[in-house]
Amino acid sequence: MAAQKKHGSEWNMQPDSSDRRNRYQIMRTPPNGIRNLIILSHSPLGRYTHRWKGRTVPCREIDCRACEQEIDRRWYGWLFVKIKKTDQIVCFEYTSAASEAVMQYFNRYRTLRGARLDAWRKNDKANGELGMSIFPPKEHAEAVPVAPSREKFLSVLWDVSIKLTEAAEPPESERSLIERNSLNTPVDQKRNGRKVD
Repeated sequence: MAAQKKHGSEWNMQPDSSDRRNRYQIMRTPPNGIRNLIILSHSPLGRYTHRWKGRTVPCREIDCRACEQEIDRRWYGWLFVKIKKTDQIVCFEYTSAASEAVMQYFNRYRTLRGARLDAWRKNDKANGELGMSIFPPKEHAEAVPVAPSREKFLSVLWDVSIKLTEAAEPPESERSLIERNSLNTPVDQKRNGRKVD
């Protein structure tokens, strides 16, 4: 069926194959945690953001209206993951406090792709401190779907053109929080006093 024009734009039965704006969602760790996420992204990726006018927006650093209004900025990282139970692909968001686990795994194995990720809230509350463990893959990385572009996804989500920094680490000012979380190797990770398998 041909597209119909009305008011200067085309009406279609579905978006074209290049328009997949709402195909993926941001996933944040729920209070009861999440297990068995398969990481699709190769490397860590993050940036500073602000909570501005009811939504998360990237910090522009230069000419940043949120910075001018002295609104705190926070570092977040994002990884595309597959939820093993449903095969759904989502963009998993993690905090600077949990980034040490990501960086340690990446530095040791030189890729995150195919690794299994478990995440939890240390006090079982919606915005509680985030803990993570990352484990080597049980299947070959080649069997894992190709990761979508995080930069493109977040640019569309935020309606801006942004550049993200590969393998970005949080600054020294946030490392004390990371060290307090004692996020070392996966076998050292604990949840509510219990080791995580």
